[in-house]
Amino acid sequence: MREIALVLHIAIGKVHYAQERALAGKLANALGYGGQSFVAALLRGRKGSLELYPSLEKDIRDLMQSKSMCDPKFKNDWQYSSLSLREITEELSDRYGYTSLPKKSALYTALDALGYRLKPVQKAKPFKKIPETDLIFYNIGRVRSQAEADENAGWISIGCKDKVDIGPYFRGGKSRTGAAGADHDFKPQTQLTPFGILDMKSGQAHITMAAGPATADFMADCIEEWIDGNMQGKKALYIFAGNGMEGCLKRRQWVRRMLQISAERNIAIVLAYYPPYHSKYSPIERVWGRLECHWNGVLLNTVQDAVGYAITAVFNGKKLLVRYSEKKYEKGISASNKASQAMRQGLCLIAGIEQWHARIEPESARKALACTDETEKAEAAKAAKKAKAQKSGTRIKKAKAKPKKTQKKGSSKDRAANRQAKQEKEEGQMPSLASAASDMQHAPRSGISQIQEMYKDILEKKNGMGKYRQALIGPECASAILEEL
Repeated sequence: MREIALVLHIAIGKVHYAQERALAGKLANALGYGGQSFVAALLRGRKGSLELYPSLEKDIRDLMQSKSMCDPKFKNDWQYSSLSLREITEELSDRYGYTSLPKKSALYTALDALGYRLKPVQKAKPFKKIPETDLIFYNIGRVRSQAEADENAGWISIGCKDKVDIGPYFRGGKSRTGAAGADHDFKPQTQLTPFGILDMKSGQAHITMAAGPATADFMADCIEEWIDGNMQGKKALYIFAGNGMEGCLKRRQWVRRMLQISAERNIAIVLAYYPPYHSKYSPIERVWGRLECHWNGVLLNTVQDAVGYAITAVFNGKKLLVRYSEKKYEKGISASNKASQAMRQGLCLIAGIEQWHARIEPESARKALACTDETEKAEAAKAAKKAKAQKSGTRIKKAKAKPKKTQKKGSSKDRAANRQAKQEKEEGQMPSLASAASDMQHAPRSGISQIQEMYKDILEKKNGMGKYRQALIGPECASAILEEL
């Protein structure tokens, strides 16, 4: 039937509108039983913008990928953007070469059908914006272009969702079965921490629910499992993530695991982070929004209920691949300062955004790990020697530190003089009226006129006539100097 529909579209599109129905009637009679309804469905109504422009949907999604964010509270699965319709039209024309586009109302309808809202709402506004935000977003766009162009590389977006309380809790949704949640929160039976990996090239989302906290080792194990199943023959991996504590470049155990993955699997890893307070722009957050809208009307009384409802959720037209991990991971695993410095030798950073971008090459990762092992062995040997000495009762000689030079605290007069000198410096090094009087007493008569002119200008200033006259020399001395001037 698809071939027949294609032939009908081609045939009907080449004739005048007045002859369409005549041709359609002949084709319907030729098709026989059911042909009339089939042909009538092809001619019914006006085609939408997404049908008239076959590549428009892909181009809009590609454009809005980095220009939209999800609802911060996951109350819906809309994508909010601050772009105007005019800006979107200009971007489509400049970047994708459109010479003609649908009208405003038709383009609004197409954006609405794709799940985008152009109204900037207050709840979608980030709380803060650091000075490096624009530079970080520029770097994300640059790395994203590289990931799209590199066919021999993987491209994923990772992130954790807030902990999910298991129990009869109200989640802000509505139930068709009339199930009612608890009117207030009790202590949950257990908590699940979902960690997601979104394959940006295929659109498939992988969710792993952990019984404990989402540590750096837990996230690294999930990435390793994804690499083993989806990175056969690929030489690079682009990872886009938020700025969470367990997966940022400040987390030493996370940096160690990334170096190990790169060295063991011989792949280059590029880590690109979204700026602080802008994690909702990450694509994986849209998966959490869809999941929350899917199960907010049910009671997650058990772990099996949570996993079962997550499996039935759909994102990008594909069901989520969900698994449950019972493994407990230890928290607080870190490294010393010297070991951290050795590990950071394997990171290729960009000046200005060192905390939000890193590239790891396999060879540099191996060297950094070898240097880190040597450093940790030396520290372990030193700690063992110290423990042995403490056990035996001997003291370890330490180099005497040089005594610090301490300044004696001055009297109240000295502190007042220091405050006065500091205040004079802040006011533009303007001398006080007391110093003016002493200068005039010791100056020769020939130079008194110059001093008079200089300090007369000083006295005309607001601070000089007010604060300095009353506070520093007193009213009597000030009046005497004024009379002498």
